[in-house]
Amino acid sequence: TIHLHANGDLNLPHILFVYYPDGFRSHVKLPHSVVIPEAGNWMSWRTSWSSTMSDLVQQFIQLGFNTALVKREFMCLEQ
Repeated sequence: TIHLHANGDLNLPHILFVYYPDGFRSHVKLPHSVVIPEAGNWMSWRTSWSSTMSDLVQQFIQLGFNTALVKREFMCLEQ
């Protein structure tokens, strides 16, 4: 479970990663509480294998998720 929103208890059970030889595509169903027009809908984007963890953090922050919580969750993944 990934907790990424400002209230600290919202999980995102709808995350799908599809792997390709040159990278992967992330599919995320955005919660209604994210204040962007795509809230409640599926969004996807492609990421190169050469992307860094910082690049991935920036992708989620640009979607509208709380910066501190995104960084905290990615730090947990690195441990």
